[in-house]
Amino acid sequence: MPSAPAEGLHRPVGEGDVTFRPQGTPEGESVRVSLRDSSGGPGAVLLLDARAVSGFLDETYAVTAPGAESFDADAFFEKLLAR
Repeated sequence: MPSAPAEGLHRPVGEGDVTFRPQGTPEGESVRVSLRDSSGGPGAVLLLDARAVSGFLDETYAVTAPGAESFDADAFFEKLLAR
């Protein structure tokens, strides 16, 4: 299953505080990343080169397949706090 950024190369995706959508610019195709500030602030909009995002995702998926990611937050914090 593709991630939101990967789907965001082709169609608007995301909900809540982070959304992705393709956007044409004079320089070429971009991915628009909108970051909403849930406290009512202005948030931010990032325009990323679509080719760079696609290349990054290809390299990432070569290491970890989409959907195979895992993060054990409890173990991470246990190890961090043990120091």
